[in-house]
Amino acid sequence: MIALYRPGPMEHITTFIDAKHGRTEPHYPHPALEEILKETYGVMLYQEDVIKVAQAVAGWSLAESDKLRRSMSGKRVEEPFMKHRDRFIQDAVKLGVNVEAALEIWRQMEAFSGYAFCKAHSAAYSVISVQSAWLKSHYPAEFLAAVMSNYGGFYHTSCYLEEARRLGISILPPDVNKAEPYFTAQDVEQASSLSMDKQGWLSYIRISLLQVKGLTRATLTKLLEKRDERIFESLEDFCVRVKPAYREAETLIRCGAFDSFGYTRPQHLWRLRLFYNNTKHSDEGMFPSAVKVQSDSVPMVDYPLEKKLRDELELMELTVEKHPLWIWKGALQEHVEKVGPFVHAREIHKHIGKTVTLAGWMVTTRRTKTKPGEMMQFLSCEDLTGTYEAVLFPETYRKYGRLVRSRGPYIITSKVEDNFGHTPVTVEKLSMITNDGITFPRGAMKRSPR
Repeated sequence: MIALYRPGPMEHITTFIDAKHGRTEPHYPHPALEEILKETYGVMLYQEDVIKVAQAVAGWSLAESDKLRRSMSGKRVEEPFMKHRDRFIQDAVKLGVNVEAALEIWRQMEAFSGYAFCKAHSAAYSVISVQSAWLKSHYPAEFLAAVMSNYGGFYHTSCYLEEARRLGISILPPDVNKAEPYFTAQDVEQASSLSMDKQGWLSYIRISLLQVKGLTRATLTKLLEKRDERIFESLEDFCVRVKPAYREAETLIRCGAFDSFGYTRPQHLWRLRLFYNNTKHSDEGMFPSAVKVQSDSVPMVDYPLEKKLRDELELMELTVEKHPLWIWKGALQEHVEKVGPFVHAREIHKHIGKTVTLAGWMVTTRRTKTKPGEMMQFLSCEDLTGTYEAVLFPETYRKYGRLVRSRGPYIITSKVEDNFGHTPVTVEKLSMITNDGITFPRGAMKRSPR
């Protein structure tokens, strides 16, 4: 499957699956191919197939066949490649292969070989896939923390964080006394503040300090050095010992890195302002050994959750307590009251062939051109229950593509498709929720955006 889901071979996915399940018979353009491609139901999958086919059909040596494989892989010079083609057809015809069959065999080799894996490469990736699946199943917090720390995978980091949340893993903010430069995960004994998994242990992921925007490497290094000496006892203690820029300290407060000290985020911001104001008039310079801040002079009211989520989204591109869609719950609820309920991502498979309305937070996107040269776009979106793939074909893209300019959120009306158990949706209408409400297109575009 790893070798099959690549440009070239993937045009034969339906052929492969139907033949594997006995719905159709494998097709071999020449009898000599049956022994070579029997394992893959007549579909060329591996780079070795080029070598074997050239040897069996055209009578080439292994060395000659490998030259052909190399000429078809990666960047190639057109003239030598076409010389291989002409010679292959001629030699195949000399061995009794009719011209039409020889041309079809060549077409199949040409279509897939530039992107093909060798079989050993596919097998190695398969081993990694099985290992990854096992780790995610048995150690989901640790596995997802590792993926996010490596900034790996196809999706945005926040998508893996939301996957962890859906798996019942608690998300913790960065913390000046506990967070590391990378994402960390732990199982700890039962505590009232964290959800407990089925084994009676707690799973959580703590957001990394490197995820915080605007935190310089110098400040991060100093933070870790001073923390190794002894933990920070207060915001003022942190400022005196680490000496961050004012904006860095403010950023750490807004993303929750001082929450464990017992004050609200607005309180900490006030304390930070008073601390820096006091240092300007201190004989000990910008960072005195101790500056007293009167707690009773600091407001006590905390920020609403929406404000916290917006700050976290701005400063870390992810949110701690709730999914980002929670920020726009008012606009989403208004849409539900006027139009009707949304279908959740995890329920899409129940609506195959139907038109549904989905809320979506975009996690990745890709634009491409059709064979006639028209632009289209693929969106990977998520809601609180899961992810789904949405496709804007050229006509829809011309009308709505200009709205896809941020992560959203979006309201997507689309038809649910069935692709062998995978259920992508074909977009029919799209609107974006902004701070001012829901944005709709004014009309079809005369041309696609660049």
